[in-house]
Amino acid sequence: MSRLSRLIGTPLTAPPTFLEELDREFSEASAALVRAVDRFSLLAELQRIGLDATLRFGRPVTLVDVLESARTEEERLRLEGLVRRLRAG
Repeated sequence: MSRLSRLIGTPLTAPPTFLEELDREFSEASAALVRAVDRFSLLAELQRIGLDATLRFGRPVTLVDVLESARTEEERLRLEGLVRRLRAG
């Protein structure tokens, strides 16, 4: 421990190196990209489902219509989960 560290009571740490800084930025950008790709996939799936329901009903549909278009309870629950994920951001 350096003399200054002993005086102020905390160990001194060197600032991050440029490569460490870049590594942190890459990690943050990678996490943001994964979130964006997941959201894009979610939107694409819900759009496909909405279009299918629109064709089946022959008119513009609401969320209730989309949920009611599910053929099974399991599918309806899956659709509800997709919508929850979308609305959660």
